[in-house]
Amino acid sequence: MPPTAPPAAPVPVPPPGTHLPRRAAALFEQALVSGANLVAFVLLARALTPEAWGGFGLAWALVLFLQGVQRALVTLPMISFDAADPAAPAHGRRWAALNTTLALAGTALLLAAAGTATLATGGWWVQSLAMAAVLLLPMMAHEYARRTAVQAGRGDLLTTMGAAYAAVLVGVALLALPAALRPWQPAAAAALAAAAAAALCRWRGGLVVLTRPGRPPRVAGYAGYGGWALGGHLAYSGYHFGVQALLAALAGPAAMGAFHACRTLVQPVATLQAAMDSIDKPRAAAALAREGGAGLRRVLWRTLVTVALPALPWLALVAWAAGPLLVLAYGDTYAGQQAVVWAWCVAALCAVLSQPVESGLYVAQRTRALFLARALASAASLGAALLLIPAQGAAGALAAVALGYTLAAAGGLCALRGLAAPAPSPINTATRPKT
Repeated sequence: MPPTAPPAAPVPVPPPGTHLPRRAAALFEQALVSGANLVAFVLLARALTPEAWGGFGLAWALVLFLQGVQRALVTLPMISFDAADPAAPAHGRRWAALNTTLALAGTALLLAAAGTATLATGGWWVQSLAMAAVLLLPMMAHEYARRTAVQAGRGDLLTTMGAAYAAVLVGVALLALPAALRPWQPAAAAALAAAAAAALCRWRGGLVVLTRPGRPPRVAGYAGYGGWALGGHLAYSGYHFGVQALLAALAGPAAMGAFHACRTLVQPVATLQAAMDSIDKPRAAAALAREGGAGLRRVLWRTLVTVALPALPWLALVAWAAGPLLVLAYGDTYAGQQAVVWAWCVAALCAVLSQPVESGLYVAQRTRALFLARALASAASLGAALLLIPAQGAAGALAAVALGYTLAAAGGLCALRGLAAPAPSPINTATRPKT
């Protein structure tokens, strides 16, 4: 397939009455979501056994993997193709219909996998697959809802959704604590929180979130862009989800529990990256169209500085105080897992450095180069994981993840060297479906 992509589009202007800037709204919303995840997941992980928390951690990883498909086929193309007219009924409903199709297909796939695992082996894999099936639809609806609110310039709605997510997640976690916790309770809490935020987007904001399943808008360049973006996600999953799958298979659920419990301590960095990602890709695309490679590099450098300034001190603090922080958060459950925390800090630092490079590849229409860089990084990362996990467990898995991020960033930098503005490729408005 040719590496075609849509042209950069101007950043939409928020409608009258929206007073909170998009960047501030995105940062505040992600702070609410991240803070809620931090508090609720620490409380729940502290009360569950490492094996039970590891089962939920694998379910969470499965959902994030499938959300990567949503990102490649729905949210990233929606930003690029429809940024100039985010509220267009024809496109808005078509993207929502495609999102619904992917969510239902993913849920059916997870349920089928759970049934197959029940017949084949049983065990904790079945429960993780079933939990992922319960989580997927509300989480994909929530992610689509927040991206739609950003596209529409609805900062007020975005922050309200974040507050609803935080209140429901922490509230359910606190209500669950007096009782004997079961492995399903974290999944139920997260599913309810995501569903509440998505419902609020529809009821309060009037934006379409879920509709009847359907196909994407018929716009020129979508097939090439989406195909290479999906390939890039699958390659990325090798050094992210693939390494976690190897950890689960080779080291068991307790190692997965340590992996995800220690991840919570560096989660604020990932949340900051997600907030910047929501708003800086459209800005970078507009800068590339106006100023060429120099404009793109300026925006990407600003993104790196914006994320790195708070992230580096936080990671240094977490690494320095790893032992006391683990005891404070989880008591004796994960005491002695400082090496996993240190490895998470290294992996998070590599992710911070790689984010602007990969964003540049997306907006510069270099999704094929992104796929190739990630594919090579995944091959090296999975090979390293096979060697490191048997001896080092979760810390070895994270070393392999850090290697993957580093190699992908290096390959991306090579692809971005000497970048000029892409040739215009106008959207074929004649092919837009009528409503």
